[in-house]
Amino acid sequence: MTSSKRSKLYSFNIGKSMKPHYNLAVGKYVSSPREIKDELARASDRASALGFPTQLEYLSPTDLAERSTFGVTDEGIEETERRRHNRRAAGFPDLDANLDLDSHQ
Repeated sequence: MTSSKRSKLYSFNIGKSMKPHYNLAVGKYVSSPREIKDELARASDRASALGFPTQLEYLSPTDLAERSTFGVTDEGIEETERRRHNRRAAGFPDLDANLDLDSHQ
């Protein structure tokens, strides 16, 4: 007697919920990524109608964590680090050291 086993595939989308908040980019209260995407599409259409071709996109925190979102490659990172090293070695100040983001809040 043979027994056939069926395998089941389950998929879960685990994401953080978005609390309703005022979003400066769209200029109104929003409670979901879908609302932000819709508002950005409307803002793109308004800007394009005024003669400024625009395509605004919503980037989630996950999107922002991915280097590929911005076209960053390992080679590019290595080149940036090489340039920083060469500037320091030539006696130029480290430009990144002057960035104090906390003081501008």
